[in-house]
Amino acid sequence: MQVDRGGQDTHTVAVHVGLALRNLRGRDTQEAVAAVLNVTQATVSRWEKGDSTPDVEQMLRLEDHYKKPHGTVLRHAGLIDDIVTLRDAIEAAPELTPEIRGLFLRIYEAAQGADDDSASASKKPATKRAARRH
Repeated sequence: MQVDRGGQDTHTVAVHVGLALRNLRGRDTQEAVAAVLNVTQATVSRWEKGDSTPDVEQMLRLEDHYKKPHGTVLRHAGLIDDIVTLRDAIEAAPELTPEIRGLFLRIYEAAQGADDDSASASKKPATKRAARRH
């Protein structure tokens, strides 16, 4: 099976995600990550080796734990250049497996929700300032 990024197969994508997960945890142990996500150390090891990938909820919880923006793992894995281009990446790769497509879509939607919250929060102070000027 081929995916959009330079003809990489699903296993190659999983390996890149695994390396990004390993980099995200830094000096923390696999056991520490496993405890955060309520999985076994062996599961974390399989993710980091590219034998499997975490589901989207696990990836989002891990990014939250390390206080990283949603989509960080996929960006570091080289699967997306920027969260804004994620929808384009999904649409340009019709041969993605349903699992990977679902992962991309759910991360995109979560990031869009966070962006909407940030935008509305940043608009409120501007509106108050504008009201004070008048």
